[in-house]
Amino acid sequence: MPASMNNAVAERAAPRANPYELRDPKLNGLLLRVQPSGVKTWYLEFERGKRIRLGRLTSMGYAEAVEAAKNALGPYWAGVDPRIERQKRKQVSTFGEFIDEHYAAWARVHQKTAEATIKRLKVTFKKFLKTPMAAISPLDLERWRAQRMKDGVKTNTVNRDITAIKAALNRAVEWELIAVNPIAKVKKARENKEVRVRYLDEAEEYRLRSQLRKREDRMRTERDSANQWRRERDRELLPSLHAVPFADHLTPMVLLSINTGMRRGELFDLKWSHVNFDRRIVTVSAETAKSRKTRHIPLNAEA
Repeated sequence: MPASMNNAVAERAAPRANPYELRDPKLNGLLLRVQPSGVKTWYLEFERGKRIRLGRLTSMGYAEAVEAAKNALGPYWAGVDPRIERQKRKQVSTFGEFIDEHYAAWARVHQKTAEATIKRLKVTFKKFLKTPMAAISPLDLERWRAQRMKDGVKTNTVNRDITAIKAALNRAVEWELIAVNPIAKVKKARENKEVRVRYLDEAEEYRLRSQLRKREDRMRTERDSANQWRRERDRELLPSLHAVPFADHLTPMVLLSINTGMRRGELFDLKWSHVNFDRRIVTVSAETAKSRKTRHIPLNAEA
């Protein structure tokens, strides 16, 4: 038994010729089973010879395993076999319940776009929220897809939706809430690979810049008015917006996008360390790039 159990200890556990187990010294019954193949799985042993599988280390960290174990021990302390309770939950768990009670918490820890994913699942697949997960059939999904396409939703968007729900149900399988993913064999629709790049024409860019200037002027006027109100009441004045080149972040973000072609998400994640002023280059890291590839963009005078 290790002196302590945490993610680092679990990750360092090397496979051996035979399976072995590491028991948590803090939570009695929680253990990590390490297979010769390197697969590591959390289990809760609530009585000698009686245990339930909680999940693999690849998808469940130590803190989550502790939480899952405690949740499983609740029925046991109430006199109910956790295996029976889990089987009942498998039979009645709807897709909506799964998102609220299991998937959302996991996504917020492991996914950068967790809130967007949760919203996508709840809104896009609203018709399935009250359906037991195992009862969502390939035919149901095909009918859903046909309606989305009929409504004018783009193929790549529908494909992303399908990827999201398949990934969620794969987690349900991993956590042994359902035996198999019922829509695993549903394939993506063929997408049009032609890339259309949309540029602003001169008139559109002129109108955009004009509205940005008007917004800047309005914000400065509103700040002046606010400071006049504060001055009359002997209150501390807010910084003048006439002393800075931009009233807030919006105008420089739009101008940078116009001159570099950077996407919204890339702009939101931009840091000073990504900008080389000597070489006049901005770097978009692979972590934030839609293509998942780092790229270096030259900066013109305005950018």
